[in-house]
Amino acid sequence: MSYEFDNTAYGAAYLDSIRTSVGLENDVLTRLSIPMFSGVTQAYRQSKVKVMILGQETAGEYTPLLNIKPDEARRIAIAGWTKFDMAVNQPQYNSPYWRAFREICQKLDLESPYGAAWCNLFKVQRIHDKNTASIRRFTFQQQKQIQAWQQRLFEAEMEFFNPDHVICLTGPYYDHALQESVPDLKLAAMTMHPQRQLASGHSTRFNCQFVRTYHPGYLQRAKKWTFIKHVCETIKIKLNPD
Repeated sequence: MSYEFDNTAYGAAYLDSIRTSVGLENDVLTRLSIPMFSGVTQAYRQSKVKVMILGQETAGEYTPLLNIKPDEARRIAIAGWTKFDMAVNQPQYNSPYWRAFREICQKLDLESPYGAAWCNLFKVQRIHDKNTASIRRFTFQQQKQIQAWQQRLFEAEMEFFNPDHVICLTGPYYDHALQESVPDLKLAAMTMHPQRQLASGHSTRFNCQFVRTYHPGYLQRAKKWTFIKHVCETIKIKLNPD
């Protein structure tokens, strides 16, 4: 698959995130990977309705953020993205996340898996920790520090993809980072389920609808996979209000 990688505002924000990473406290900086740099497909660009699917954090990128040059980080990130190719022909292809990703595309009549944009709430992952790549292994204050550092990159990415709908497969434990990334987003419960399980809200700043549910790994373990259907039905109602 051929991907387009931005060389304007989003690309500049990526390079700047590498330069400004020196401002992170040492205990954070030495345990972070370089950020993910998302590519866009023609299938996404040509979709009548733009859907972004947002994961929790980057996984599988182990290049250290510490001491790397901006252009080198970008080159490595682009190569990694292109090789991964939306998990096609990768071991992760049948993981809960990527099965959910493809199911969302299919239910929303998007080319699967290339018709939706893929990004992560946290653009980096924790490295040098054999137990997990999760950003939640950092203290709450350190998580806030990471979110604040990557905020301009998050905004530039949103502006580049310009989605109509963002499906957040992040779960309630990441709501603090989602709210700080999108300050005007007010999540509210949807359908008959509690807000913790299914929530939605509109962002004027990014002019799009956000829908948030659990990470697919949890949906599978908790036997709540039908939440994927509820999320897609909510978006379809927004598209066809009558």
